Amino acid sequence: MKNFIKNFKLADVIDLVFINMLSFLIFFVWVKFFNKNILVSILISAILLVVFNLLRTFLKTKKKTKQTISKNLEADIEQYMLSLLASTKQETGEFFMEVLKNKSPTLNKKDNIIYLPDTTCVIPYFETQELNLEFCLKNIKKIKKEVLKVVFLCVTCNPKTKNFLEQLKVKEVKVYQKNEIYFNLLYPNNHYPEIMFEYSKNNKFKLKELLAISFNKKRAKSYFLSGTLIFFASFIVRHNFYYVFMSSLLFFFALVCLMKKETSTNNNGSLL
Repeated sequence: MKNFIKNFKLADVIDLVFINMLSFLIFFVWVKFFNKNILVSILISAILLVVFNLLRTFLKTKKKTKQTISKNLEADIEQYMLSLLASTKQETGEFFMEVLKNKSPTLNKKDNIIYLPDTTCVIPYFETQELNLEFCLKNIKKIKKEVLKVVFLCVTCNPKTKNFLEQLKVKEVKVYQKNEIYFNLLYPNNHYPEIMFEYSKNNKFKLKELLAISFNKKRAKSYFLSGTLIFFASFIVRHNFYYVFMSSLLFFFALVCLMKKETSTNNNGSLL
């Protein structure tokens, strides 16, 4: 009971009331458009509202867990990559030697190229954030003839460069970027770089800024009042599809404003 009182917020209750009211109005606007009986429209809209709330609760719980994991994981991967970028070529080579030892204890390393016993070699590249094409070509040229597969490890790679390298006929070439490195090497072997840099990530995208402004919580009232005005106008106008559509759209915008605050590829494959 104490926890309930502690977590109780009047603003959350008000938001919940308005969310349900707006959802009901959206359903009612369209149900009444097809069914002129007001009582039947109210009943159907109420049923749809119950279904909507059940579905919303289910998706909210599922999505919240998924988003928390993905955001934390993304931050961890970025920090691991920063540590590798800050390391010397020798340090990154030794680190991946330790990682790969869990798969194959017998490894050889020459010129920072890690040779596995099954005609495969792994070449880490963390001198720059983006994989360098010239670096790849020079290393492919000098690796042993018996090596049939080359795996480059990097933070990112230009799609054209990646496609070009993986189309080469001289060797089978694979380019593993940060997410693939994590899921195919670090996570399966439970071996991670020491985190050297911690940072507060603050991404700003123009589209996100536009959406944030358009669906600011303070705009919910304006959308609601405009939608209500158009909704009542639909009772007067004879051909009222446009009014029904616009009022439900504005109610939806208000709903998004109120619900807004409630809101890496995992390959699980083998590197080799």
